[in-house]
Amino acid sequence: MLPKAETEAEARACLARLSGRSHDVLTAIAVRAPDGRTAQRLVESRVTFKRLSHVEAEAYISNGEWEGKAGGYAIQGRASALICHITGSYPPSSVCRCTRQRRAGGAGLSDHLPLERLAMKAVLCIDEAVGERRRTLLDADGRPFRLAIDRWSERGRRARLDDVWWGRVKARMPGNRGWFVDLGLERYGIVEPTRAAIVTEGAMLAFRVKSEAWSDKGPALSLADISPTIAAPDKPQLHKEAAEDAFLKGAEVIETRTGLPARREIDAAIARRQRRSRRFRALAISRSR
Repeated sequence: MLPKAETEAEARACLARLSGRSHDVLTAIAVRAPDGRTAQRLVESRVTFKRLSHVEAEAYISNGEWEGKAGGYAIQGRASALICHITGSYPPSSVCRCTRQRRAGGAGLSDHLPLERLAMKAVLCIDEAVGERRRTLLDADGRPFRLAIDRWSERGRRARLDDVWWGRVKARMPGNRGWFVDLGLERYGIVEPTRAAIVTEGAMLAFRVKSEAWSDKGPALSLADISPTIAAPDKPQLHKEAAEDAFLKGAEVIETRTGLPARREIDAAIARRQRRSRRFRALAISRSR
């Protein structure tokens, strides 16, 4: 069982154990109704890392994405470039367990390629509609593995991966597990415990988005490295958008489709997601009876 990495040493140790090996990732959910009925589900995925060089491991550790992540990596972010195969649910999350320490040859990827070139080949489908932009990525077998719907109404109102925002530090989280941060959005962001003296209640600071909001959780944040000569604004706001599109992280686009062919693929990807949601709800109801 691998821990949630809290230090660079722990993250480095986790990556050393995962390098060139397959491991299981377990995600569990339990729901309890007001009448006492319960439903639970456990999903197991197998993730295979390529064999990492020292340069690749240190490059990943230097970006800080590993902080607080089970196994010392976040497959939704830059770590996707280190993965050569996934079996099961994507993205897997929560609990990381090393099993069957099987060596993986890296699926044909060179151990000496730069980190930014270690990517999954994908077909990008784009549908520009009135009020929104829809995109999906297809793998080598034509199956969608990533879907995004960007609505015009959400522009500037959503904290995206690697964006830099000005936020006001609010109250401490229960158990001293960090701070709530007001970004001027629907949900407070969360910054994990830090020894930085500048993180105090009421302070207006610059934060980088480590992971986007999901379900009822706000975005995870870390202190941004910006020039001290930049004056803080009076209220929370977006400071700088991410230079790289997070949707394309870990993917090498070999073809781009638009128009009707792209619309059909995106509609199919949405329908697939809806079917999975219906199956999950039906399973939860059947188990609660």
